[in-house]
Amino acid sequence: MNRLIILETIEKESPISRVDILRVTKTSSPTVSLVVEHFLKIGTVRDAGVGESSGGRKPTLIELNSNGGFIIGIDLGGINTNLVLVNSSGKIVKRIKGSVIDSNSKNKILNRLKELIHNVISQLNTDKGRVLEIGLGVSGITDEFGKVSFALEIVEKVIEYLAIGLTNISALLNLEMIVLGGEVTKHDDILLKPLREKIAKIMAVSAQIVASCLGEDIGVIGATPLSGV
Repeated sequence: MNRLIILETIEKESPISRVDILRVTKTSSPTVSLVVEHFLKIGTVRDAGVGESSGGRKPTLIELNSNGGFIIGIDLGGINTNLVLVNSSGKIVKRIKGSVIDSNSKNKILNRLKELIHNVISQLNTDKGRVLEIGLGVSGITDEFGKVSFALEIVEKVIEYLAIGLTNISALLNLEMIVLGGEVTKHDDILLKPLREKIAKIMAVSAQIVASCLGEDIGVIGATPLSGV
């Protein structure tokens, strides 16, 4: 916790002296010295010359080294697993996009995440000690205990309800083809294929389910008539 507080102070106040870090954070002098020396050693911060004297010895200043520390952000989505490596200045320096982790096994998910993390660190050719934090976002519904139902399970439930709705509409209107649009339709194996299979189990003869050639633009194109132009 002290490391994070001191690092945030250096980030906001750079360049800053150890005395000013002590004043702002209200931590002990030994703690500030140990933490600053640690950050200097691994390259998270760097020397920034000397500051103005207030009557005594000129203070040594330090500042944040933009590429000296990194944060890994992971989006564990229902369609893709996205991972970014962000430097201390908030700039994305590396991005990895992988397939969805198709498993309900905690160990398999954790092992896959470890692979992705090691992959992005090795591509940047940096010391893993420079990774200061890892943040993980998961699409899903949490219960009262904070347990997350993964997005893949939500997609399966959406497919089930969508199949029932499309089957009813198809039978009512005697449709030959149903066109679905949006970003998710790019992923035939996740949405369209299981949707067709689910509909086939409900209805022997059903409309053909196809993806729109407009892809993710279907929404904005469909909204243009609302502009009144």
